[in-house]
Amino acid sequence: MKQPLKILMQAGKKIIFWTSLILIFIFIIAPFVIRFTPLEFTSNNSLDSFEEFRFSGLPATILLTLFGTLKKRPG
Repeated sequence: MKQPLKILMQAGKKIIFWTSLILIFIFIIAPFVIRFTPLEFTSNNSLDSFEEFRFSGLPATILLTLFGTLKKRPG
């Protein structure tokens, strides 16, 4: 009975880890895309909201990558 739960937890950790890495990539690349392409937000309020989300979400996603990098202690 413990094996399926363990497999499910490992899959969940991998999903969180890879989703976090993808979000970090998007958060880092987004300013370059916005700056060097003709894409614009419809209002400055949208740009401010996006920047606020990006700056508050980046530390959270960095912490969530620990799910994939920290290993369980032996024993």
